[in-house]
Amino acid sequence: MLLAALALAATPTPATQLTVEFVTPPEVHFNRRGDSTVTVMAAKDNKIMTLDGVPDPTDPDNVYLSLKPITLAFDEKFGGTVHLKARLFLCDARNGVCMVQELEKQVRLRPGQQLALEWRVGTDSR
Repeated sequence: MLLAALALAATPTPATQLTVEFVTPPEVHFNRRGDSTVTVMAAKDNKIMTLDGVPDPTDPDNVYLSLKPITLAFDEKFGGTVHLKARLFLCDARNGVCMVQELEKQVRLRPGQQLALEWRVGTDSR
């Protein structure tokens, strides 16, 4: 019984994580000619991350990109508000227009929480 209690006490608290996936409508694509970024502000830290992806194999002009989800790891004791600011280079294939969309979102995390955020972009998503 004591061994089980010690094993539970020794189990580390999982790291606090936020996984962000940017999702667009079918006719909207990420433009690989511009660096899409996300600025992460948590507590007193600010970090700008360039979003990475893979070229769209169906695009003959090699302009479109599928973004990979990003996982942000915080200290296991972190709990609080994470402010995200995205600057996204998008192309609307149906209308033939490319644009830059800037969006902001706040997420509240509890210590040890692992949260997946599906962020819909490319439309009026505020």
